Amino acid sequence: MRPEDGAIAQGTRAVLTVQQLSELLELLRAEGFDLIGPTVQQGAIVSAPIQGLNDLPRGVGDEAPALA
Repeated sequence: MRPEDGAIAQGTRAVLTVQQLSELLELLRAEGFDLIGPTVQQGAIVSAPIQGLNDLPRGVGDEAPALA
């Protein structure tokens, strides 16, 4: 694909709004992709199947010790 075709080159960074992310996830599901994302299970952040944006944790973080 050429940039003039509206394609985004691999490695290009993009910022999505919350609405755009939701639409992207819906589109991927409609195309038959399985969605895997961060979820909270037993107090830990783990990768697991999700249905869409509402399954993603909000306000949850993880702290790791600094590397020496």
